[in-house]
Amino acid sequence: MTVRLGELLAIGARIDLNALLGDQRLTNPALIYDPASQTFDVVLKKNAYDRRRVWQTEDRNWGSIVALDGKLRVRHVHARLRRDFGLIAQRPLAMPPLRLGSLDFDGADDLRIVAWNGRLCLLGSCYRLAAALREGRWRVDAMTMRMFITPLDPADGPAPCVFPPFFAAAAMDKNWVAHERSEGELALSIDFNRNLWLAFDRFPRDPVAMPRHGLAWQGGWSGSSSLVPVEHGYLAVLHRAVSMNPSVYLHMFVLCDARFRVLRRSQPFTFEGEPVEFCMGLTRDARARQLILAYGVWDDQARLVTLAEQDALALCATQVREPGELYLVK
Repeated sequence: MTVRLGELLAIGARIDLNALLGDQRLTNPALIYDPASQTFDVVLKKNAYDRRRVWQTEDRNWGSIVALDGKLRVRHVHARLRRDFGLIAQRPLAMPPLRLGSLDFDGADDLRIVAWNGRLCLLGSCYRLAAALREGRWRVDAMTMRMFITPLDPADGPAPCVFPPFFAAAAMDKNWVAHERSEGELALSIDFNRNLWLAFDRFPRDPVAMPRHGLAWQGGWSGSSSLVPVEHGYLAVLHRAVSMNPSVYLHMFVLCDARFRVLRRSQPFTFEGEPVEFCMGLTRDARARQLILAYGVWDDQARLVTLAEQDALALCATQVREPGELYLVK
């Protein structure tokens, strides 16, 4: 039986972001802490569907997920918090137009927030549905999903860049992650199980040429949070889909080097023992030697918890000699 995180280490503060922001359907928070201003930037999404209903019936019951016009409606919110997690401000976060060549995307999903050369950026996935109304219900015939990066503030510099697929014939590209903060080069992890990553020395512009290879996605552990600098490396949270019908997810901490190679790992865990949980946020308050972890539950709840940095590092007690060992971690 998979343990809960609170059974592995002491949880400090627990913050219910839904109560703090006054919206009961916000979920999957990402965040970054700025030690200069002693504030947090937080980005959350809001789905229009009930994930519990989907889970209890059929995990791909697109008739429950798409809106009346056949679209998948995902909205986003940007909030700023004080160091004590008091609310400073919040606002709806409008996504700029996202396109790749002639392909226009419907919207954005699962946004991470990173700082690159001092500019806050969103690294996420964008989606396009091909849906048809059959027998009175919407059915999705295909979904295309690609990764993109854009400044958090659309007026702050370059236009968004949508990346072409890394893996050949991939319908979906998801869960690439970066370091929480990067100066100069930005490295993006594609696959922790094979230590595959891309690097950009400047903000990418369309079109981006992907390296040629014959690789296909093989499952395993995927990126969740950004990599946060700690003593002796970078700490991150990864996730794995144990099942997709219905959905069940597990998470684990990993200690990595600067090129995303996993050096040590924790045992897998859940946050609250629910099947549908997802972590996209991890940041560090270096002065307090404290980590702040953000995760969603059931696609309609958002949590922040604080952890002592040394406790999280102590969980990473299992050495990983080569990346392929991650495939074996269940």
